Amino acid sequence: MVKKKQKKTLGQILLEHRYITREQLDEALRIKEKNPDKFLGQILIDMGIPQSIINKALDSHRKRKPIGQILIEQNLINRKQLQEALERQKISHKPLGDTLISLGFITKDQYLTALSKHFNMPTRSLEAFNISKSLQKSIGEKFALKNKIIVLENSDSRIQLAIARPTKELSDDLYRFLPRSKSIQLFLARTDEIERLLKSYYSMQDQTPAGKNNSDVIDTSNVEWETIDEVEDDDTTSLDADAAAGAVAVQYVNEIILQAHKIGSSDIHIEPGMEKKPAEVRMRIDGACRNVMEIPAKDVKAVVSRIKIMSGMNIAERRRPQDGKAKLKFQGKKIELRIATLPTVNGESAVIRLLASGGALPLEKLNFSPNNLERTKALVTKPHGIYLVVGPTGSGKTTTLHGILDHINTADRKIWTAEDPVEITQPGLQQVQVNHKIGMDFAAVMRAFLRADPDVILIGEMRDFETANIGVEASLTGHMVFSTLHTNSAPETITRLIDIGLDPFNFADALRGILAQRLVRTLCPDCKEKYQATEKEYQELKRLYDPKYFDELNLNKKKLQLFKPKGCARCSHTGYRGRTGIHELLEGTDDVKHCIASKKSVEEIRIQGMKDGMRTLLQDGVRKIIQGDTDLIQLHRVTAES
Repeated sequence: MVKKKQKKTLGQILLEHRYITREQLDEALRIKEKNPDKFLGQILIDMGIPQSIINKALDSHRKRKPIGQILIEQNLINRKQLQEALERQKISHKPLGDTLISLGFITKDQYLTALSKHFNMPTRSLEAFNISKSLQKSIGEKFALKNKIIVLENSDSRIQLAIARPTKELSDDLYRFLPRSKSIQLFLARTDEIERLLKSYYSMQDQTPAGKNNSDVIDTSNVEWETIDEVEDDDTTSLDADAAAGAVAVQYVNEIILQAHKIGSSDIHIEPGMEKKPAEVRMRIDGACRNVMEIPAKDVKAVVSRIKIMSGMNIAERRRPQDGKAKLKFQGKKIELRIATLPTVNGESAVIRLLASGGALPLEKLNFSPNNLERTKALVTKPHGIYLVVGPTGSGKTTTLHGILDHINTADRKIWTAEDPVEITQPGLQQVQVNHKIGMDFAAVMRAFLRADPDVILIGEMRDFETANIGVEASLTGHMVFSTLHTNSAPETITRLIDIGLDPFNFADALRGILAQRLVRTLCPDCKEKYQATEKEYQELKRLYDPKYFDELNLNKKKLQLFKPKGCARCSHTGYRGRTGIHELLEGTDDVKHCIASKKSVEEIRIQGMKDGMRTLLQDGVRKIIQGDTDLIQLHRVTAES
């Protein structure tokens, strides 16, 4: 019997050609053992082995297979479909891959995945990507168009490129053309996405008048800004009217803000580099920061000055932190910004928060557990009392409060809100924007509300004794009051309010409920993988949920299945897309009120709350893991438990 020839691994090929040492291969294999889903080629690139070297070794080891043969080997098409596509190709003269896609035999994503497996290369989605002038100009236009190349990153140590299909000629060109001191990292991307970006980018470059800079493929001709503190209503000022920051800075600011808005970023961080290195622009997406682009060192000061001008800051003051507000109008949509600048040793750093706009989400869409949803609806419809939503900055408190107001917003209720800022608007609400500069703070607005015949009051935050005390008094005099605090859990909120001076008896009498919440990253619904939970994972879930209450989940250890991230084009190969809430609802029962009046400890209040039906953030997180929304890694990231 003839033994089948065993296929050589990438590591063996590189070792045979002496492109890597045995020690390097052993180290790469150890890393892969810990990260089984990661390509060995990607691990070697991260270790400093150039992509061009890997391609060269593979080229010398085997002849490139026709794409049709690759797809047949991966069971994506059969020989009859291949023959039909080849016949059609004789007429259309299009690439075979495009012909197979147009015939409906494979999808664009299947084609990309097949190439990824065959060439041992990671993929990259360019759906939300915008070409940056500062990056793309590092390679020539003819070279980029001929080889269909997008520059993703160009740092001191590496160059990241997105390509449609690797070829031996491209590998050789890159090895000769690009600096050998840098690691070359290649990603496969869909041909149509690359062609769309290149066509849009270079056509805009051709249309740009001489001497004018254009750094983005987004049409920014109808972008307008407002300085919130100085401009009233819809009296807008054109972005191009202010030439102080220069045309380059205007284009960079447009590019940064609009790209962040397009990809759903919540925060933008502009971080100046050391000495004369470019500034990094990072954006927070689903709670995690990602490097998105760079700003050349010579343009950083102008960009920060431009941002300061539009947010009403003093551009001459660079030694102290400043904060401001701005509004951006683009294609009829308003984007509201909160901006902070801080001096660093490398220059001024800017942080821009993009505020959510639009209407309220219904309570049913906030992913409450059935118990929390039922109890919340019962508590918030009471005629008077106080209901608090607590958590750190960016944990979705405003979204939850407006979901609650949407639930109780009926014609027979008069609802006033005092917010800083007003992010979500609803018909039927009277919403007031707080303005600290003229003394119109939360406490002042609350006093005014009590003279305006309210049924329900929402106060943005109880950050001091005066505001909290007025809120409690309002709830005791027949009004339903909603507010927020920055605390870590529901029981801790009680001790915080008592510590700032609230009378425990009055607060206990007023309390209806306290909802603590966090946002956790959710697994991508398009690529998450189901698997059988291990004994270790089962025991960890039991420990986190508390063995005393674990049986209420009715889990079968042998049949427990969980989900894990995989990565696809829709989630930029992170395995996660979007966020969801985990909640902890402490109801103001008679026993809990007794604990408050007696000034019991946080732990004693927590124990009593759990007896009365409260389930902690961790416990709700475990429920979300079991139902496939998230995983243990993300739960540990947002809770104190480890």
